[in-house]
Amino acid sequence: MTERKNCQLHISLLGPFRLQINKTTLTEENWKSKKALTLFKYLAAKQCEKVPNEVLIELLWPDNEGIDCSHNLHAVVHLARRTLRGESASRSSKESPIRHSNGLYWLHKDSIAFLDIKSFEERVGVSRQLEHVDPAAALSSCEHALKLYRGDFLQEDLYEDWTIAFRERYRDMYIDISLRAATLLLTYKNDCNAALQICRKIVETDPYREEGHLALISTLIKAERYSEAITAYKRYADMLRNEFGLEPSSAVQEMVRNMKRSLAVTSRPANGDLGVEAPREGAFICDRESFRSIATLEGRRISRSGKPLGLITINTKLGDKSEHSDRDILSTVQLCLRRGDAVCQWSPGLILVLLSGIEKAGVKLVSRRLNQALEDKSVGACEISYEIINPDDDRKEYPLDSVLL
Repeated sequence: MTERKNCQLHISLLGPFRLQINKTTLTEENWKSKKALTLFKYLAAKQCEKVPNEVLIELLWPDNEGIDCSHNLHAVVHLARRTLRGESASRSSKESPIRHSNGLYWLHKDSIAFLDIKSFEERVGVSRQLEHVDPAAALSSCEHALKLYRGDFLQEDLYEDWTIAFRERYRDMYIDISLRAATLLLTYKNDCNAALQICRKIVETDPYREEGHLALISTLIKAERYSEAITAYKRYADMLRNEFGLEPSSAVQEMVRNMKRSLAVTSRPANGDLGVEAPREGAFICDRESFRSIATLEGRRISRSGKPLGLITINTKLGDKSEHSDRDILSTVQLCLRRGDAVCQWSPGLILVLLSGIEKAGVKLVSRRLNQALEDKSVGACEISYEIINPDDDRKEYPLDSVLL
């Protein structure tokens, strides 16, 4: 491998990892050390942000607690620099893309000719800013971003813990910009076919994201493909019931009901039973002591059932709630949940939700549903967070004591 001067890095982290240096592609075989490759990927993901030595040591040697791995880190950095610059790398670290000073490491910005996540974020931001000002330019930014998203963040590193937060962040951004692109295609171009392609990709990418199913069904209805809309609705409803014991949100159900009414007025067949249930009573609202008792019983039960618990906290103290009281918010929350779930006004400005027998994906889905419902009610800013308590947790007998004290 010959020496490379004035390295210009072309880095892609969305989908499979790709790296070009001055138009020369580096494969995984070019890296003499997996840790050196991991270090480079992490620094690239941080987008020139300076990272402390301790963070990199924890990243590369998570099980060596209490052991000084500084020398090992220096050796890994040397290997990474050598790979980036070639076998006859310069002795001076000042010319390397990987810089170090005062206990901090980072990628030098002048070495990066292209970084896909940076371009992706920029396009997402531009599309959001121009959506109502210049729809054509906004759609162009959306389409550019969608091309950049070749797949989930570092899809070959699915089981690397540090990649999870990045993967979820960029997937959420991808869903957001896909929904915006579909809306722009429908609103300003009346292109149902292109919008449908995007909606189907959203559902394929994240089948638990309700906004994707809502967009798909509404687009099918707009395209007058009613039979397909019914099929899409039933498929989504069955998935929710079978996997989480949930029903589609009131927004999705009402949209399908409206389609049924419209077809009835025009005497047009829908080719099938819609299967939309009447609104349900929702979750059980209880006082603090009852909620604590339910949480304790459920905490003891998970060791036998093998099914986790989900705890959602809703902080309603943020921002201006306008004319909405905590009681109004509590009622909105209740109707978003299953009949077996428990809800409690734990204190002024704090609502707790207990979800039994539901996986992490279901808890995330419910959290997003609650957030959307509260936004629709214009109750002001609310902070929603969640926690999963698994059967094998050390605290499984009383898993919620830290919250319920």
